[in-house]
Amino acid sequence: MRDVVINESTFIRALEAECTRHRDDLLSAQVIRCVLAEHRWLLTAVILGKYEHQFGVVQCHGVLANGLISQFHAILADSAKSCLLESGVLPDVTGRFDPHDAPFVNLAAYAQASMLVTNDARLIKDIVGGRIDERNGFDIVHGRDAAARLECV
Repeated sequence: MRDVVINESTFIRALEAECTRHRDDLLSAQVIRCVLAEHRWLLTAVILGKYEHQFGVVQCHGVLANGLISQFHAILADSAKSCLLESGVLPDVTGRFDPHDAPFVNLAAYAQASMLVTNDARLIKDIVGGRIDERNGFDIVHGRDAAARLECV
């Protein structure tokens, strides 16, 4: 079991997968299912608010999206499957990346040995290029590669 931080870009792609049928979206949905079943999802109230906003604006309302949202809400009550942390205890990671992504980066840095999953190629480039992941002890992985890294079945 691994602690995982899911950037909203990956969650959005997963929710749209049933409608787009795009390979990266389908892989993102696989990652979300895997984290829901086999890992611990880390989040803060700020991140939860970002997810909840996306649930309200997602264009695809098929069985897959509704199921992922339902399963996500179910794990929030299970401390073995999710961990809601206070934003105030998180470090303020510095570096050159979009401030919109700071809640996700700060959480990944707090939970060292965690994995930050994102479909945002620019965020990955900024984090790896600035060695922010190395300095703060977390892995950053694109959503298309995360399933293999998390050993999803």
